[in-house]
Amino acid sequence: MGSILLTGFEAFGDETVNPSARAVLALDGCEVVPGCRVRSVILPVTWDRGPARTLSELDALPDAVAVVMVGQAGGHAGIAVERVAVNISNGTDETGRTRKEEPVVPGGPPAYFSTLPLEEIVRALAEDGLPAFISNSAGTYLCNCVFYAVMHRLAAAAGRPDGPGKAPPAGFVHVPFLPEQAVGKRPLPPSMSLPDIERALRVVIRTTLAAART
Repeated sequence: MGSILLTGFEAFGDETVNPSARAVLALDGCEVVPGCRVRSVILPVTWDRGPARTLSELDALPDAVAVVMVGQAGGHAGIAVERVAVNISNGTDETGRTRKEEPVVPGGPPAYFSTLPLEEIVRALAEDGLPAFISNSAGTYLCNCVFYAVMHRLAAAAGRPDGPGKAPPAGFVHVPFLPEQAVGKRPLPPSMSLPDIERALRVVIRTTLAAART
């Protein structure tokens, strides 16, 4: 049986919940596709522990057939399927540590492209009645940091003589606020229900694995 690594983040900033964590945990252990079980991991919003935890979980899943990373993007009205991770970090994490224009991986390439089937995912989400779009920037905070770290690790592993030769498809999606997060904010931001976010992640996984098998 293959594994699908699905990651989300803890709540951060002024928020008490994170839709990525709730949706990702809801799918833990599920066979979204027969023969492929989801392994859900919730990451701390810290520069050191977030990427390190992700890479540790990835290394522990030699049978991984896909890696889907998920984060919160307040203000988005739909699912944002990210195109690219950049080798830059900016911002202050939940421990108070600040990065300013620091590389995710010193000496690493400027960027990595997602290997998820972006257009197919957006089309499949639309067919399921879920708004979605391809985003050309995952920002430079922890979402991008984890995204870049994973793509760098997969590229390095695939290139080793003893490596798998071909990395599993991997990429990042941002999800909107939950309705409860929108309450009380001005101006009122867009939101998406938890069942719809969970449904969207199922579509992302199914579409990714279907494309990988063709």
